[in-house]
Amino acid sequence: FKTVDAIAQRNKKQALVLIHKHLGRGDNPLYLLSMINFQFRNILEVKDLMEKGKSPSQARLHPYVIQKSRGLAQKFTFEELKKIYRKIFKADFNIKTGKLDPETALDLLIAEI
Repeated sequence: FKTVDAIAQRNKKQALVLIHKHLGRGDNPLYLLSMINFQFRNILEVKDLMEKGKSPSQARLHPYVIQKSRGLAQKFTFEELKKIYRKIFKADFNIKTGKLDPETALDLLIAEI
């Protein structure tokens, strides 16, 4: 998921371009948010294990996902990942309660990371 890679690289411009390409192809904004959520949850889980001195392989994830998540986890502190995860939850809440339209919520999420 190149979009998450762009977010992890803190390349907001590229992440926004990729999100809007997905949207332009008709991808559902809630699906995109769920994929971002899935990826950051994996990164957070791997980072938590790394911080505890445990092997990321204990995460019960596919080896490729662990490898990818390990590389991305090194780009963030544990606290940064927890904040990002909270922002994802907030974006999801704002969409589902009608406070923000999905595209705006995705744009704001990427801008805030």
